[in-house]
Amino acid sequence: MLNYNAVSGDVTWNSEVIARLSKSETLIFAALLKKLNQFSSKEELIEEGWPNKFVSPNSLAVAIKNIRKVLQETDSVFNIETVHRRGYILHGEADKIQFNMIAQQPPYDSSKNKNEINTESKTTESCSDEVNEAIVNMAKVNAKSIVQERHGNYFKKIFIKILFSLYCVALLSLSIIYYFSSGELYCYQLNGKIKICGVFELNKSKQQSIAENIQKKYGLYLYGYDNNDQNIKVYSVN
Repeated sequence: MLNYNAVSGDVTWNSEVIARLSKSETLIFAALLKKLNQFSSKEELIEEGWPNKFVSPNSLAVAIKNIRKVLQETDSVFNIETVHRRGYILHGEADKIQFNMIAQQPPYDSSKNKNEINTESKTTESCSDEVNEAIVNMAKVNAKSIVQERHGNYFKKIFIKILFSLYCVALLSLSIIYYFSSGELYCYQLNGKIKICGVFELNKSKQQSIAENIQKKYGLYLYGYDNNDQNIKVYSVN
């Protein structure tokens, strides 16, 4: 008999405790048991295990893996089937499952009257509703913050790309102006169809390296140093 305590997470097989599941694993296992021998999608199980939270799909795979290890102790009476890229099915015999959904309660105190008990119950329910509402509000705030952060990073990348493009255009323009004003450029003919020009000389190895890195195997190019990393950069003129 599989005895499952949804409050503590204890899983018992034939009166022997075989594991204690984490909070998320407990919720996922409960969802699988409710749909015994039926298909449960990944989205459903993620929502059950981490309600109103953002988690990676890998979190569900890890939880299922841990639950499978526990079910190995049931002599294969219960097992989880993977439906490729869609979800999971818990196979087993319903008459061999015993749920324990309520935690142990303290002994009943006869000195309390029914009005006191009802008041405490309503207070507990009210607090629970407030906590749940606070959790949902926090999830909404976190989701909004994540979206804003993603948008900020996207515009930051666009801004950096624009600045880099302006830098390249400015560098190319200065090189062309220098060329036409002084005419003092070093030019090399590479592979017959590629011509490169710059304000400093290049040895044979650097010429060969530039020729290998140019994607178009023809045309006129200007070369120069990048101030950031001192690497030679090449820009197409035509």
